[in-house]
Amino acid sequence: MNWEKKKVEYDASNNPIYIGQSREPDKNVNADGWYIKKITYDASNNPIDIEKKVGIWANRTTLGWG
Repeated sequence: MNWEKKKVEYDASNNPIYIGQSREPDKNVNADGWYIKKITYDASNNPIDIEKKVGIWANRTTLGWG
């Protein structure tokens, strides 16, 4: 699968917490259809959980993560 556009949001420790990918190179952040991963870290900055959803990049924090 080719991803034409990617977005990443980092936490204060410079760990990626949200990664968004789109097949469309000009995908708007307010458009539906982004493939979004949320990564959760433990106190030692080790990734302990990765969740995946499809939604709007601009609404990534409110997608109903576990």
